[in-house]
Amino acid sequence: MRRRAHSIRAGLAWITIAVAGCYTGLSEGGSAQDDGGTVGGGSEGSEGEQEPQEPGEEVGQCGDALEIGGSQIRRMTTNEYNRTVSALLGISTTVADMFPPDSRARGFDNQAEVQEVSPSEIKAWQDAAETLSAEAMADMVDFVGCDVAGEDGDACVASFLVDFGLRAFRRPLSDDELDKYTSFYEQHRSESGPERALQMLVQSMLMSPNFLYLVELGQEGEVTALDDYAIASRLSYLLWNSMPDQELFAAAEAGALSTPEGIEEQARRMLADPQARDVVRDFYMQWTDAHALGSMQIPEGFEPSLSTSAEEGLSRFVMDWHDQGGRMPQLLTSTKAFLNEELAAYYGVEGIAGSELVEASLDPQTHGGVLTRAAVVGTHGLPPNRGDFVLGKLLCNPLTVPALEIPEPPEGEEFETRRQSFEAHAELECARACHQILDPLGFAFEHYDESGMWRATDNGHPIDATTEIGISSFPELEGPIDGAMELSERLANSETVLRCHAETWFTYAYGRPSTKADGCSEQQLADAFVATEGDMEQLLVDLTLTDAFRYVRKQALEP
Repeated sequence: MRRRAHSIRAGLAWITIAVAGCYTGLSEGGSAQDDGGTVGGGSEGSEGEQEPQEPGEEVGQCGDALEIGGSQIRRMTTNEYNRTVSALLGISTTVADMFPPDSRARGFDNQAEVQEVSPSEIKAWQDAAETLSAEAMADMVDFVGCDVAGEDGDACVASFLVDFGLRAFRRPLSDDELDKYTSFYEQHRSESGPERALQMLVQSMLMSPNFLYLVELGQEGEVTALDDYAIASRLSYLLWNSMPDQELFAAAEAGALSTPEGIEEQARRMLADPQARDVVRDFYMQWTDAHALGSMQIPEGFEPSLSTSAEEGLSRFVMDWHDQGGRMPQLLTSTKAFLNEELAAYYGVEGIAGSELVEASLDPQTHGGVLTRAAVVGTHGLPPNRGDFVLGKLLCNPLTVPALEIPEPPEGEEFETRRQSFEAHAELECARACHQILDPLGFAFEHYDESGMWRATDNGHPIDATTEIGISSFPELEGPIDGAMELSERLANSETVLRCHAETWFTYAYGRPSTKADGCSEQQLADAFVATEGDMEQLLVDLTLTDAFRYVRKQALEP
């Protein structure tokens, strides 16, 4: 049976026509607030490079033939690098925090298509490799497990190379690689001695693309099943943002990851590990644009440290939500919070003192779920920005950046409230089509000022947070809505939101957007997420069982 048209992307396709001359249409990924980048190195597209699915297009059948989008070789992110070298070398480090910032696309920093390599990045990797290898091997015998300068030094190095190479490259080294690195060591041993030579060997492996990139190659122009070691690597970076552990390597060596049952067994084990919290935290901190909290408007009477407290509070909320069973409706409605004295004052909660975050409850009449946290209302301070967040992040219908400059909202004594100014702005030529969609969504948040703090009045006038969205493609938003709490409830019970969220996790988990060829995998993910009413842990398991996860479509690397 042919799948229905992709309603998430198709919902606002008509805007493309309405805003001709002002906007270029709907974007396939990323909102007007998205920080993108230049498409560049790191991509290994499929044969006949497949474009992301366009609004309104139907996807293919879920038949017997394997259909997946072109996979891409992507580089470790800053977070993944720090976690990987810490696990690999047995040291705690944040050295990658000094690297040039990762480029973002579609709201995330792990998208292969924007991972160009600059000279400054190469220099940063070199410096890090030298520093890390020296630190890790300060006690050579402890690190290597034997004495490289002793009588059995050659055997010691040979054993270390096999073990370290497996963990560093996340697969066994080939015979050619073993010969190459052995020759490298022997050459430098004669010049600098065995200990310095081994440090240089480790340093060179930390600079290898096989370490820095998640390399999973298939046959040219074919859909190929990934081997067990590639599956182990995909599992560990999807669920832990780090390299495989010994149990995962053992499962790969035993061939236990060649079936969905074997993959699911490991996925559930890994999700029970505290490391899995990092992936959930990383996704939602990026999804909410928490990286922009440093630029939020600080309310009068508060210190700049408010943005740090807001970020930490959001992180604790998300991880607690995940620990408690993590269902999507609760993410959008829960009043649980983690506050210190500063954050408590921001949210209007009494009785909390000190700088440590403690568990608390927010007033359900004013705050509930992520949409009313500082990460959203504080960093998306105006009605169209808030509407854009809902439209792009929750309904998967982002608008592109304007092709022509849009004038600022008008100011004057005739505009007694912020809402009146933006209502007039929405009537301006070229602003009309988009702001008549974005602003009504944003007006539901009128009780929050530009810094995100709750208010009862605007310039002495009672707040009007009632709105009508008027988007027939989204029946969950039809009819009048009174405030952000009611909007959050509507969205929490929306099948469209669940399907959109599954699609967004696809992009994050696989480091690339979905394409038409991924339609079957994406449909299965979304259907399951809807059936479980937004069960986050089950979605993560399901992400490891799709064809898009277990198979690869690649071109051969250019010589």
